[in-house]
Amino acid sequence: MLYRSAQLDASSLTAAIKEYGIRTVINLRGEDTDDSYIAEPKASDEAAVKHIDFGLSSGDDLSDQQLD
Repeated sequence: MLYRSAQLDASSLTAAIKEYGIRTVINLRGEDTDDSYIAEPKASDEAAVKHIDFGLSSGDDLSDQQLD
């Protein structure tokens, strides 16, 4: 099952993980250093789910490496 959402704050992400049984969070914005980003992998870690940063651009094609 795959769910998509806007960026959630830490408490909303934790609630979604519990409600939907999420096992992996994939961040399509890419790694960052702002507070909203830092809260996401922390909430994922505290909920014992995998967190993956995979930055995408709506205007760029994926490379072969990204597709793999």
